[in-house]
Amino acid sequence: MIWTTRLISLLALAASLPISEAKNLDVWVPTIKIPNRETVWSLKNPPYLVEDTSNHPSEITNSKGQVLLVHDNRLDYGRPPDHPLAEGFDILDGQVKVHLPASTKPGKYEIVLMGDSGNDSSEFTIVE
Repeated sequence: MIWTTRLISLLALAASLPISEAKNLDVWVPTIKIPNRETVWSLKNPPYLVEDTSNHPSEITNSKGQVLLVHDNRLDYGRPPDHPLAEGFDILDGQVKVHLPASTKPGKYEIVLMGDSGNDSSEFTIVE
């Protein structure tokens, strides 16, 4: 099931790249530091996604990020990918505040970070 999430991530990335921009750039996959297995996000306090940007190349294919929510191996828990938790931020900033939808229920989740490449977090917990 996790492969389904990764496949969707890669397909979304491929679809977002204009053919005219196909030049010699590096694809970079930043490591998601938060959320991780120990992370507990609260529905009452908007959380942050934090990534490790220390090893980015000088030229990347796409620096604009998008954050998607995964629950029970389903992308975006009832939200289509065109309604992300955060979007349009610079992935080189290292963090972004995410906005959990009101329909989010407590449970185990993952985050998919789209930008230069697709990357998923470890499973983490969301509580009320």
